Amino acid sequence: MIEIFSGDEYRVYVNDDVLIFSPKIINGITLLLPPPGVKPQFYSILAVVLAKSGIEVVMPRRHLPCNQSRIKQVVNKLLERGNYDLVLMLGFDLGMVGYPKLVIGFSGDNAIRQLVMSNVPGAVHGLLINDCTWIRDSAGNADLVVNEELPSLNTIIKIRDLVLNTLHLGGVSKNN
Repeated sequence: MIEIFSGDEYRVYVNDDVLIFSPKIINGITLLLPPPGVKPQFYSILAVVLAKSGIEVVMPRRHLPCNQSRIKQVVNKLLERGNYDLVLMLGFDLGMVGYPKLVIGFSGDNAIRQLVMSNVPGAVHGLLINDCTWIRDSAGNADLVVNEELPSLNTIIKIRDLVLNTLHLGGVSKNN
């Protein structure tokens, strides 16, 4: 693990497989799974907000594939590397993961639109859209549904609060 950032409230580590946002005091550990095809670094602001709230965030270093069997292999490998208090899936649901989970859904075609029309250069990895069509319907029972193409700061705060409440840490570092 290589430390790539060290601040007063958290540190960031990286290796070939994962990025880890580690707070000085860890109140919980979450595996953050960004939407398939979207580069995880695009969601690093969510990881920072969670880390500043005392939640260690582990996220894949590379985009998740859209192909269902391949994404299950990648996620299983990530699940094997740690003991998580929560798995946070953004825009999709893989079903049972063996840990408590939260699913954040994107209404309508917003998840697919993130793949096709990203406003941030380099945020989206090129892949076959046909492999991604299952994503839209997978998060039907989402814990929170986002009705915007790209999550706003208010949405990121809602996700943070949902994570804290799910981990029974509702009063921990919410002011950050």
